[in-house]
Amino acid sequence: MDALILRLRGPLMAFGDVAVDEIRPTDLLPGLSEMTGLIANALGWTFQDVEKLQRLQERLRLASREDQAGVPLRDYQTARLSSEDVLWRTDGIAAGRGVGSKGEFTVQRYRHYRADAAVTVLISLEPADEAPALEEIRDALRHPARPLFIGRIGCPPSQPICFEPEGREIIHADSLKDAVMHITPRQPLGARTKRARAPRSEVLVEWPLTPAEALSVHGDDGVHVIERCDCRNWVANTHGGRRYVWRDTIAPHPALPVDGGKEGDFR
Repeated sequence: MDALILRLRGPLMAFGDVAVDEIRPTDLLPGLSEMTGLIANALGWTFQDVEKLQRLQERLRLASREDQAGVPLRDYQTARLSSEDVLWRTDGIAAGRGVGSKGEFTVQRYRHYRADAAVTVLISLEPADEAPALEEIRDALRHPARPLFIGRIGCPPSQPICFEPEGREIIHADSLKDAVMHITPRQPLGARTKRARAPRSEVLVEWPLTPAEALSVHGDDGVHVIERCDCRNWVANTHGGRRYVWRDTIAPHPALPVDGGKEGDFR
């Protein structure tokens, strides 16, 4: 299989998790709908392209690795609204306070971020012969149709997301698990010190599982099977759906060969 290497790095990043009321948490690793939206934004798609968005999410497979953990950050936001103000729901319909509402009230939000983190993502497509192909996604991320952001619009990347040298963005591997365990971190030029290049002894990794694979896990290994509610129904414009992943902290393996069969050194 072929996999495209993506590098997510920025002062702030958000990997949306299940949200309840005013709490807007972040996961440690990016989700499926987030990566679908990121790629679609680079391709120049809009929210009206619901069939293309839904199909891309169905085809997308991703594995992730936390190269730099960063630190958690919580942003507390408030807004004072009057009885005449309206709120916008996720379905695009304005919702008022209702008949009889009086006075002012305060809307509060607690938005969580990962600050100064770095994550490597490997994506593949099933089937691989539909459009957009990995090469088209690679080209779009190198020259995006619009500015990109990682999770929230206030989270621009601090480096190109498709950061590998030309011709080395796509690797060959038996599976996404093998790819994410072997690919080595790539540091930005400003961080190329001996200490920055030193590999971490253990890293947090995640790769996808089919429902059958998830159900076949028994015993203590079951703690590594995570049910992620990170899918979106793009047609209905609401979050819904789940998938299974394996998440663990492991020691990285030697580098895989990259496109062209050369030794992979991505530091």
